[in-house]
Amino acid sequence: MTKTNIIDYLYWRGDLSFDESPFNEIDNLILSNLCYVRFTGIIKDNYEKITISRAATDFLKQEEALRITRTEYDIEFLKILMNTRRFGNLHIFKHRELYSKDDDIQFGAISIMINPKLCYISYRGTDNFIGGWKEDLDMSYSIVPSQTMALDYLREIIKDTDKGIRFMVGGHSKGGNLAMFACAFLSNHEFARIERIYNNDGPGFDFGVMPKERFSRLLDILVTYTPKTSIVASFFEQPGELTVIESCEKNLMSHDPYTWIADATHFVYLDDTDGLSKNFKNRFDQWINSLSYNERKHVIETLYDIILKININTLSDIIPSLINNYGVVISMLTKTDEKTGRAIKSAINVILSTVASNLDDKTRRLFK
Repeated sequence: MTKTNIIDYLYWRGDLSFDESPFNEIDNLILSNLCYVRFTGIIKDNYEKITISRAATDFLKQEEALRITRTEYDIEFLKILMNTRRFGNLHIFKHRELYSKDDDIQFGAISIMINPKLCYISYRGTDNFIGGWKEDLDMSYSIVPSQTMALDYLREIIKDTDKGIRFMVGGHSKGGNLAMFACAFLSNHEFARIERIYNNDGPGFDFGVMPKERFSRLLDILVTYTPKTSIVASFFEQPGELTVIESCEKNLMSHDPYTWIADATHFVYLDDTDGLSKNFKNRFDQWINSLSYNERKHVIETLYDIILKININTLSDIIPSLINNYGVVISMLTKTDEKTGRAIKSAINVILSTVASNLDDKTRRLFK
């Protein structure tokens, strides 16, 4: 069959209802991706439902400055999605979000009714802004606010909806982590209403921070997808096995859901992750495990201070800012203790080698 991404899938299969073609893993990725659209003021944080088509129409009518998405491709995605028979008339509700740069909180969630008895809860992942990625690293020493917010959100909906409604819970990137966390900490009575959990290339967990046994009941209904260059899913330990899939991109760019290749109703599966993934996983694990939980907190906060000092605001700023501000970075590192300085240099080197594996050796040696 012809290989496609989620945009092509919407063109080719968007005319099929869920009665004609049951919910599948590509649909999961589409609804996870939809959560990146900031429906602020359009979808309320309550049980008042509107169709995806209506929400998208109202979103696209806004001034450009208010049309906040993760990437420019989300606008094209939304325009196609809203006009499909498969998704356009699905009802969406309970849009909740919180962004706090001061408190390092980035949270978003929406709920979508697939049919009267099945609801997909979608958690927003980390977008292109650096503050959200810091929260991912904060998971190395603490439960983070977005995780507890995800649990509260899920519990509210389970409590407030008809007991006959079952739930699929998912998200892309950090959203996948939030889906797993929220389901892991439900009561047994609440968990009985969960049908499926989708982790779309989200980070795992440090099971020194939270008990691993909480996640054992997830394994029969959890699926974790990661591209062949698995970077984000290599953070910490995954509760279950990885399903490796094909992407048309390399390096960190393969994390983008628009690069994942679909074959009709499923992804294109691979046997294993690539060498870059394994190298990153080994280096990240060595780095994080060399630090105590208190040291992790100190190193991450110091690294984040440096990042803010040299005006890294998005992922695309990382390479030019680190190289152009080499002197500033080194100066700031001289003011830290020796172990912190070494740990930060090591972290920067891991970042450089992951985000841009084609850097010349001279640039790599700057932070060794």
